Amino acid sequence: MSEQRINELEAEVSRLRAMLARAGVSLLPPADLPNEEELDQLLAKVEARFPALRCPKGADVAAHKRQFAFAIRYLAFAYRLDRPNTTYAATFWIDNCREFLRSQGFHPTEMGLRPFVAAAVASGICFESLDEFPFGISLGINLGSAGQPSNAWRGVLRSGVAQPVERRNRAPARPQQLNMVR
Repeated sequence: MSEQRINELEAEVSRLRAMLARAGVSLLPPADLPNEEELDQLLAKVEARFPALRCPKGADVAAHKRQFAFAIRYLAFAYRLDRPNTTYAATFWIDNCREFLRSQGFHPTEMGLRPFVAAAVASGICFESLDEFPFGISLGINLGSAGQPSNAWRGVLRSGVAQPVERRNRAPARPQQLNMVR
């Protein structure tokens, strides 16, 4: 390829980037994301450790895996915390994920709780116990995005799924009887 052609292509790229910026589309740095084989391995590791995150019998397994892959993409850019965030429900993060993906030109039609939480575990996001799944889900992510995408999923692939962090004291999951005194 000639130097003139390279210069023309670079000018075209600059022009297109400027158009995207004016339209409010942000270009993210490239992310190290798992390939199909690695996605299968990650999903198998997470589902073996947490059977509640498996695709339900009779459900579309391909859709489950596709949602898992989309969630991995979102979580690569998510702002991570050292402790699970109990301020927001998991469904809040699912909505945030869908908006993020749309802004990047991906249009997932669905995002289920199981594949999303499985992706969080596979992405090395800290989380509280999943013993009461689908209740009490707290993930170590927060509003905003990371400066550089994370590839913590590689550590999960190498070393296995992390243990949940100890649950903080909060309101009991089961109703408590209160004795009112007059």
